[in-house]
Amino acid sequence: MSGINLSKIMPYEHLKKVTVDWSYPRLLDKLWYDEQLEGFGLYYISRKFGSKETLLYIGKTCNKFYIRLLAHDYNWLSDYRGKKYIRLGTITYPTNKTDDDLCQLIQDIENALIYEMRWSLIKNTKGMNGYTPKNLYIVTNTGYRGELSPTISMRSHEGSD
Repeated sequence: MSGINLSKIMPYEHLKKVTVDWSYPRLLDKLWYDEQLEGFGLYYISRKFGSKETLLYIGKTCNKFYIRLLAHDYNWLSDYRGKKYIRLGTITYPTNKTDDDLCQLIQDIENALIYEMRWSLIKNTKGMNGYTPKNLYIVTNTGYRGELSPTISMRSHEGSD
């Protein structure tokens, strides 16, 4: 992150909090019958080969999941052996955001997740070396978060960009 060091003007305990609830991992080719596709937020694609799960890609949508996922290019998935899974992440807190604010929040969280998991991700390219969020958050990942850290402090990413 560039510019002002927010840690000097925003103590850790005053960081904004956000909770992302992750769905049960679904087989990518069986996903299309799920009612959660009407929602929006974050998603991550993984593959399981043998007993090992590998995180492949983290993405976001401010539109409905099904619209974004239908537009996704999946050709690259054939390069990886094993079953492909997807988890959908819905922001459950805060709940009082406008659509524009929620879209910015989703963008900030996607950037934080990509940066946090950069050593594990295979297909993401943007945000791997750093990012500049609009706000700093403490992200709590709940539900079936898989390889994602339970808590991510964007404060620890300062100076990454």
